[in-house]
Parts: sequence; structure tokens; C-alpha cells
Amino acid sequence: MGEILFQTHALCKNYNGKNVVDNVSLAVKKGDIYGFVGLNGAGKTTLMRMAAGLIRPTAGSLSLFGATGDKLDEARRKTASIIENPVFYPSMSGRENVAAYLGLLGKDKTKAAEYLRTVRLDPQSPKKARSFSLGMKQRLSIAMALAADAELLFLDEPTNGLDPEGMYEIRELLKYLNKERGVTIFISSHILSELEKLATTYGFIHYGRLIKEATLHEIEASMYKGYILEATDNALAHKIMSDAGVASNIIDGTLAIKGDINVSEAVAKLSGAGVAVLSLTAKHAELEDYFRNLIGGAQ
Repeated sequence: MGEILFQTHALCKNYNGKNVVDNVSLAVKKGDIYGFVGLNGAGKTTLMRMAAGLIRPTAGSLSLFGATGDKLDEARRKTASIIENPVFYPSMSGRENVAAYLGLLGKDKTKAAEYLRTVRLDPQSPKKARSFSLGMKQRLSIAMALAADAELLFLDEPTNGLDPEGMYEIRELLKYLNKERGVTIFISSHILSELEKLATTYGFIHYGRLIKEATLHEIEASMYKGYILEATDNALAHKIMSDAGVASNIIDGTLAIKGDINVSEAVAKLSGAGVAVLSLTAKHAELEDYFRNLIGGAQ
């Protein structure tokens, strides 16, 4: 059982008589990249704003590094939050922005270049923050989190609006921070194809309620596995598989086999019946399939 850095217990936030965050209890362990998954409006940003101290919970509690209540503000010094749109001094360069932040923290301003190089921004560039691309803004905000020596980083949809190359750069940067710098990351997203390449633990929120918390290993173990088979006679292949107790269906001219099979035995059985296998491709359900199944059950 790892050290828990961020935890909520029956956390609620009510607006106009409706719980936007509804009785949420979750735990983020040291070293996690915790993927907080939900549709737009599910309550992800609201929960993160409570964690950052920007709004107060209506009910329930949260802790950071074991601190609660009046001690939370001190514990937040070990965190950094990038919620909604990153904000900088628009007329300053990246280096000037980081140096100004270091000054506010009472730290050595000359370290600004080091933090910028870490996030792959040129510390010598005179380009003003107002002219940065969205990907550059995200990287600059992460540089400022590094400047604060954050041990726990809250990121709200950091790849939203980025092109594929920008998504890749942010993903690889976060992996580096987690593995090489030991930063624990709590990241919200609805772009599940990106998140499943990054997160180690997941929390799924739907209409304000946490409906599932699971590790990547637990999710992979429970996700659908199967094969797509193309044969010289798909109808006969379907009958042979069915007779052997293997669930399958003919879809778009191929045989979709549900579940795991012994590939060598299956091919031998089909060949013995005069059916040649033209192609056989393993298929695994994606995180999006898993999530859709969850919220289908929730609804």
C-alpha cells in the first residue's frame, strides 16, 4: 500500500441545489499517474478546483499529503495546478515569466533557463507568451510547476485542443516528470485514446459520482479480448468455432471471435476441415469501450 498524497472522502459540491460533485471518495498514491475520466460536465474540473483551494466543498473532506482542514494551505505548497486555461504575463517571454514566478517564490531566478530546457522551450527565445501556441503554453505552465518543486501536479485536460504532435510532446513530458522527477500526476481528460497511453490508475466519474476506481492492470485484465479471422469459408469457420464452444459472429465479411483462444489449435481445427485461414488478428478493447460499458451500466 503506497503513500496516499491526495484523498477525498464523500466530497460534494452543490450549485443551485444540484451536486456537481456527488459523494466522491478517491485516493491518489505517490508515483501514480491518476487518470480522472469523465464526459464534459461530469465534475472533473470542479473536483480539481476544490483540491487547489479555489472553491470550498459543500460537504465531505479532502486531504493532501495527510493534511486536512487548516493545514491544507501549507500542504498545497507541494502541489501545482493547471486548471482550465494556463495564464501568464502576455508581454513577457517564457524565461521572463518563469523568472518572475521564481522571484515570487523567493528562489533563484537564474534557474528559469533550466526549467524551460526541461520542457523543451528555448530559454533564449524573445517570443512573448501572447504569441505562444497552445502546446507551448502548456509546456510553459509545466515549467512553472517544476519551478515550484511540485510533488503533486493537477492537470485539467492538458491535451485538449492540441494537434497529434502536441499531444505526443505533452504525454512524453509527463512520463518524464513521473519517472525521472518522481512527480505524482492527477490528470483529467475525455480524450481516452491519449490517457490510456499514460495513466497507471483510473477514476471514472459520471454525473458527479465516482463509479469506478481501478489500476491499469485491473482494467486490462477485465477488458474484452478477441480475434478477427478471415478464412476461405467464413460460414463454415463460424460453424466449426461454434461447435467447439467458441463465441463468434460474421461481421463485414470476417469472423469476429470473442474471448481468448488457443490460436494453433483453432488454425489446425479449421485446416483439418478444409478451411484455410487467410488472416488472424488479435483485438483488444480500448479504454473508451471500458468507459462506455461503465456509464451504460450507471445509466
